[in-house]
This record gives sequence, structure tokens and C-alpha cells, in this order.
Amino acid sequence: MPRCPACDERVSSADRRCPSCGESLREGSKKSGGGGNTKMVLFIVLGVVGVGFLSVCLCGVAFFVPALQQAREAAQRSQSKNNLKMLGLALHNYHDTYGKFPAASFTEDGRAYHNWQTALLPYLDQAPAYNQINFNVPWDAHENAMATGLPVAAFLNPGVKSPPMMGDSHYSGNSKTLGKNLWMGLVDIRDGSSNTMLGGEINAGFPKWANPINTRDPALGLGNNPDTFGSPFHNGSHILMADGAVRFVRADVNPTILQGISTPNGSEIIDPEF
Repeated sequence: MPRCPACDERVSSADRRCPSCGESLREGSKKSGGGGNTKMVLFIVLGVVGVGFLSVCLCGVAFFVPALQQAREAAQRSQSKNNLKMLGLALHNYHDTYGKFPAASFTEDGRAYHNWQTALLPYLDQAPAYNQINFNVPWDAHENAMATGLPVAAFLNPGVKSPPMMGDSHYSGNSKTLGKNLWMGLVDIRDGSSNTMLGGEINAGFPKWANPINTRDPALGLGNNPDTFGSPFHNGSHILMADGAVRFVRADVNPTILQGISTPNGSEIIDPEF
């Protein structure tokens, strides 16, 4: 037998009203059916709202992720530029002390001894590491391994994707100004300190900061190989000039500009807006 929708008592199928509570059986059926339709409409509305909300969230993520990446790269660019400024200041402090810039030192028979970056350690708040190095033996002698394997923050570019190995450097020196046994003073840079490059970012073949081979020729161009200067960032690279200024050079820079700023005495005419 059917039951009353109001009191759940059994009723006859012929009854128009429930004998217990007087509920109209036909109206009850209609109310019940109407409630079901209302629930169905509510579920549909909630479904539409949910899909819309999800779409908005996905669109927000699609816009947010590139913006976050751009902000991260901008911060990394700024830090790398600041690192080069620190190196420039250290180079000039060294120059004030010794009347010349440091150089990659080699013995007469061509053996690599110590690097220009090692000479900067006392000017980069790294005096303890500097004092651990024995300069009477080569940089890679066993007794120097612990000191020369230390990470130095000013030598590490945060934009480089690969994790640094012990003692890595993400910056290199200009082989024509900080290269093999040069020890060049500002008076020797006749092209002008604002027109001559000391070093810059690299993006491949990362050498140890203590290794004297850590110099490259800017005239070879900008790229991502072990022989050139380059950058992990888009569109160009930061370079350090002999006057301490840090410049941004576009990836499509005219090769003659790189040739000009690589030489200290080349007498090239260089556009100051390069």
C-alpha cells in the first residue's frame, strides 16, 4: 500500500486524503514533484557557477605564471648586475692598493698559477678564504683545494639554471685586460676606461673562480658556449667596464662594438649608446 508523504502512514490508493493527518494525497504528490524539480534546477545552477569559477581560476593562473616568471627573472637580472658592480668596486679597490688591476698569473713555462678573482677575495669580505690559500703553489695544489672550492656569492649568477659545483664562477674576465700576466693599470687603457671591458656574465663552461684560464675574448661575440661571454637571461648580457660601470649589451650587438670594447689600446671609435 502507498504511504502518506506527510505522516508516512499507509493509505488506500483510493483515498483522496490521509485518514490519519488529513493531508491531500494528490497535493502531496505535486509538492513532492515540485521539490524535486527545484533541487534539479539548483544543482544545474551550482554546476554552471562552479564551471565558471573554475574557468576564471584557470585564466588567472594562465596570466599569473608568466608574470611570476618575469618578476623572478627581473630580480635575478638585478642581482647579477649588482654582483658585477661588486666585482668592479673590488677591482678598483685592488687598483688603489697596487696601482694596477689583478691578472691571471702563469709561470714562465706556462703553468697556471692563480686567478684575478682570487686576488679580489679580501675586497669581497672573503679574507678568511684568501688567507687559507698558499700562493707559493698553484691554485689546484692539494693544500689549496679546500679554500678554492668554497662558493663565493659575488661569483654566482642566480639566473644560471644548473646548480653550481664547488668553486664555480659565472663571470669571466676580458682576456685582453685581465688575462695572462697583464697586470694593467688605468694609465695603460688608452682607449678610455668607459670604452674598455673588464669582464661579464657567462652561460656555459663555468670555470672555477681560482682557475687562471677564466678569461675570454669579447670579440668572439655573445653566446652560450665555453669560449664566449653570454647570459642566462633573454635579449643580452651584462658586462663590466673598466670605469666600474655595468652595461647591458643586446644579443644582436654589432660585432665591431665587441671588438672595440675588448681592446684597451685599439683606438676604435665606439658609439657611447651601444
